[in-house]
Amino acid sequence: MSAAGGAPGVSAVPLAIAAGLLLTIGGYAALLARLRAFERRQASLGARPWWFGYARDAVNLGAAGALFGLLVASGYPGPAALVLTTGVELVTYLADFTAGRLLGWRRTPWLVLALGGSLAVTLALGRGPVAATLRELFAIVRGRAPGG
Repeated sequence: MSAAGGAPGVSAVPLAIAAGLLLTIGGYAALLARLRAFERRQASLGARPWWFGYARDAVNLGAAGALFGLLVASGYPGPAALVLTTGVELVTYLADFTAGRLLGWRRTPWLVLALGGSLAVTLALGRGPVAATLRELFAIVRGRAPGG
C-alpha cells in the first residue's frame, strides 16, 4: 500500500525525494559546467582568479549537503547517507571531469544528470535493499576492525 492508504505502489515521499535528488544533481551538473566554461575563458587570459578554487569547493560542498539532507530525509541513517552522498558525488564529479574537461563534450551536463540522477533515484526508490546492504557492509567492517 502507498503511504496514503491507496493502491499499491510508491508513495509520494520517495517520489518527492527522488525529484529533489534529480534537481540537486541537475543543479550540480549545471554549476560544474558553468565553472568549466569560466575556467576555459580564464585560461586564455593566463590565470584564474584567486577565488576560483573556493567557488568549485562551494559547489561541491553545496551539492554534498543537499544530497546528504535528502538521503537522511528519505530514511537513511547518517552514516549510510554519508557513504552514499560521497559515492554519488564522486561518480557525478568524475563523469563531469572526464566528459567535460578531458573529452570536451558539449552535452556533459546531460550525461552527468543521467548518470548521477539514475543513481540518486535508485537510492530514493530502493531505500530498503540499499540500506540493508549497507547495514551488512557496516557489520562486516565493524567485525573485522581491530578491537571490534
